[in-house]
Amino acid sequence: MAKTIGYLGGVFVSSVIGYFVVGELNKTSEKVAKDLESVKERLDQEQVPKTNVVDVIQFEHRTGVSETMKDLWNEEIIKGVNWLYNVDMANVSHKIQHASSDLIDRIKH
Repeated sequence: MAKTIGYLGGVFVSSVIGYFVVGELNKTSEKVAKDLESVKERLDQEQVPKTNVVDVIQFEHRTGVSETMKDLWNEEIIKGVNWLYNVDMANVSHKIQHASSDLIDRIKH
């Protein structure tokens, strides 16, 4: 009985905290929306002239095929090292141990 009352008390406290947090978030979002609308209205009223923006195309120029191959090689090495760092080695070793124990059990029987 005490566990049930404790559980219900925790649910009640969590619900109350959640209710107040949601209320504050709603108030904050309404204030931000009003502020953004007022800024938009001010910008629309000022009618600032638009400046011309030139899009610049940038490209890499390599001296030769050998440099291109070196860059591609380096990118692949970096991708491989990043993949290796992201492997969950504990999970891999657990799977290997499980598979090897299954194999040993099959060989014994």
